Amino acid sequence: MMNNHYQGYLKNIQINPAFPILGFTGSMVPAPNFFNAMAGMFQGLAGIAGSLEPLVAGGGGSLTLAQAQQAGYLTSEDVASIAGGFALINPTIDPMTLSVEQIQGAYAVATPVFVAQNQAMAGYAGATADKEVDATQKGSGIVPMIGVNLNFERFNIGLKYEHMVSVRLKNDTKVDDVGLYPDGDEVPSDMPAVLSAGIGFDATSKFKVSAGVHYYFDKSAEYGKKLNNEFVKNDQVIDKNFWEFALGLEYGITENLMVSAGYLRTQTGVMDIYQTDLNHSLSTNSIAAGLRYAVNEKIGINLGAMNTFYQEDKRTFPGTTQVPSYTETYNRKAFTVALGVDLSF
Repeated sequence: MMNNHYQGYLKNIQINPAFPILGFTGSMVPAPNFFNAMAGMFQGLAGIAGSLEPLVAGGGGSLTLAQAQQAGYLTSEDVASIAGGFALINPTIDPMTLSVEQIQGAYAVATPVFVAQNQAMAGYAGATADKEVDATQKGSGIVPMIGVNLNFERFNIGLKYEHMVSVRLKNDTKVDDVGLYPDGDEVPSDMPAVLSAGIGFDATSKFKVSAGVHYYFDKSAEYGKKLNNEFVKNDQVIDKNFWEFALGLEYGITENLMVSAGYLRTQTGVMDIYQTDLNHSLSTNSIAAGLRYAVNEKIGINLGAMNTFYQEDKRTFPGTTQVPSYTETYNRKAFTVALGVDLSF
């Protein structure tokens, strides 16, 4: 049975733009405020060519901006806006020296660019606005397991094979501002086939050694990864199957007190395109120590601790005309403490 719950948010994203024309001087401000202001500016610039068309068509195209203002065709605010925006078209030319017709022609050529920039800035405003997610995914499956245990005088050998189980998780979404968990959608989340082998050896009456290998057939499963917005099988994002190797040592100091130590190596085989900031796979090295105290024949207390060291990985994403290329770094830390009680009836 699987139950994944995602609840979180991104809020108050701030940037420090320097764009004095709109009053942004490099201080930290909410990102949507800046992008909305830029979108409004480009929207206004995109309409200037059309606003000057009646003046040009009416014979006033040969006037300068100052002359058009003196004649009452333009207000001082109109002139300031037109002249200020012209700096984004050609900063090397003083628009006050040009005719209205020349200015109108330059704005007409630049209008498609202004429209595109208006749309881009509006998109950035939406992308940096506060986002929230509250979603649950549920699903279940039945998997057959086959195992065999061989016990000898001082050896114990165990083998187990778990078949793959196909699971699809259904989204139960209350809030999804990022569009990652559409309500009612089903996401593949298979459990891969697993082959495990373990051996235990009683070196002495007090000292025991154990080892195990686990091999996960990831490539034949489906984990809900997407390429070009389509769910794909793991063999398109995983190059080699995942495996683990474990080693454990156990020593009885007294009849009541036992100590142990362990090591676990995990080796992932995912491709770069598998890794994302939400879901990535890293190879690890883990070391652990344990302590068991037998209170009496029926009660035992266990204490364990484990530290896992993840191997850092990186993925570089190509840039676009709007966003430069960037690199994501994946790493994490994990320290686990466990306390348990054994009861024998």
